[in-house]
Amino acid sequence: MKPFTIVIPVYNEAQILRWQVQRIIVSIKKLKLPVKYEILLVENGSTDKTCLIAHQLKKEFAFVRNICLPF
Repeated sequence: MKPFTIVIPVYNEAQILRWQVQRIIVSIKKLKLPVKYEILLVENGSTDKTCLIAHQLKKEFAFVRNICLPF
């Protein structure tokens, strides 16, 4: 099985982003897939702390990446 990327567009998701990413991680672990994966959070001009939280998740989990685009 080839590695895969989960791309998640996010916009003003500060209140739920951490919780949702953690749910995705738990769900993938339950599948016990013999493959590497990454989660890519793509933020585009949020007016809350979505980009900051995405960056924190990147630091916390080696398989999370984030792209924050200016508005």
